[in-house]
Amino acid sequence: MRQRQAVWPSPEHWPGTSSRQLPSQHASPRTTPATTATTRATRTRRLSATVIGGAEIPNVIDELPILAVAAALARGQTIIRDARELRVKETDRIAAVAHNLRLMGVTVDEFEDGMEITGGSPLKAAELDSYGDHRIAMAFAVAGLFAVGVTEIHNTDCIATSYPGFERDLGLFLNESTTPDVPVDVISRVPRKV
Repeated sequence: MRQRQAVWPSPEHWPGTSSRQLPSQHASPRTTPATTATTRATRTRRLSATVIGGAEIPNVIDELPILAVAAALARGQTIIRDARELRVKETDRIAAVAHNLRLMGVTVDEFEDGMEITGGSPLKAAELDSYGDHRIAMAFAVAGLFAVGVTEIHNTDCIATSYPGFERDLGLFLNESTTPDVPVDVISRVPRKV
């Protein structure tokens, strides 16, 4: 059986954009009484590096692959520590993220419990593997949107594990008919505070 693969165009191929017009790197959620949320994309300043570790890790453990991609786009050195649990997820996410970022031209130092990512340089298109991990596949689909050239990701069927409409929803952000005044649903349910 042939595994599905996805090809993600670089910014110069996005409808109505140039390589200098990148999508928002920041969003602010708005909740309604029905506990649904929408996110509105807004342009912000360039991302800056940070340190993620300690008590923050349990709250962001599954988001670390996409945060690592954000770190590759940020200016400076981002350090992720205390995330040893990533080694025993669907794949070794520390190794997978570090390997794929290196293929995209990013300097990454891998630790037993995390990594240091030197960001700020343009990402290069690459042929990548998801390693059958839905979070790796989605994170690098986003990375591919920022790369110069076309990024190809193998084994993307796994995305359906957690987000069957991912490609469609990501496409909404790239569709030239979407305006800043039209919110795009990206979270279908938010826990209700009591």
